[in-house]
Amino acid sequence: MRLFCEKNYGVGFLLSEKVDVRGADQHPVYQWLTRKPLNEYKNSMVKWNFQKYLINEEGKLVAMF
Repeated sequence: MRLFCEKNYGVGFLLSEKVDVRGADQHPVYQWLTRKPLNEYKNSMVKWNFQKYLINEEGKLVAMF
């Protein structure tokens, strides 16, 4: 995928793979984003594919939309 995007679109940024955002195989990033004991902000659930999480300069979760 990386080579395809570099060749066809000239991208030079890091790419990610598809990950599980809910369920038993939830990716660790989403575990942190959705669990108050981990993110120290609040519990949440990924409700749709345009859910946004705002993380400040100190790496703290401060809002979700």
